[in-house]
Amino acid sequence: MKMGRAIALLFVVVISPAATQRPTPDQPVSHFVGDGDGWNTGVNYVKWSKDQIFYVGDSLVFKFWAITHAVDEVRANDYKNCNTDNIISSDQTSPTNFSLVIPGIRYFICPKSDHCSQGMKLAINVVDANTTKGSAAARVGGGKSFMLALSIVVGAMLGVMT
Repeated sequence: MKMGRAIALLFVVVISPAATQRPTPDQPVSHFVGDGDGWNTGVNYVKWSKDQIFYVGDSLVFKFWAITHAVDEVRANDYKNCNTDNIISSDQTSPTNFSLVIPGIRYFICPKSDHCSQGMKLAINVVDANTTKGSAAARVGGGKSFMLALSIVVGAMLGVMT
């Protein structure tokens, strides 16, 4: 019984983190901003973006209700101040896709009402795949769902072994 628990623990600690790693950077990923919540008020985009690695070649997909939201790409100072006077680009159709073609920080805000000041803004760092080695960030959605399912299975296995 103790050996079975040790094997299950080893699986959870060593093998399962590798299963949540993103495929190699040469396999582009479409990052659905906000996951199931989409581009909307009340979503913590700082927290959402911390679970991602944005590589050159990936894309951002913004899904939103076009009557109440839009997406503006802006510069750092405009992002900080929620300023929409000097936008880089603007899109009011959903879904909106942004290709991540060069490394660097990109900034996005919702220009409607006071949504930006309520936190409806996103800053991401796009990295060149050739300069990032061995990153272990979870892939959008898939890794999280897999880990939940894996935890349930391992928990059930541990319960059976006692």
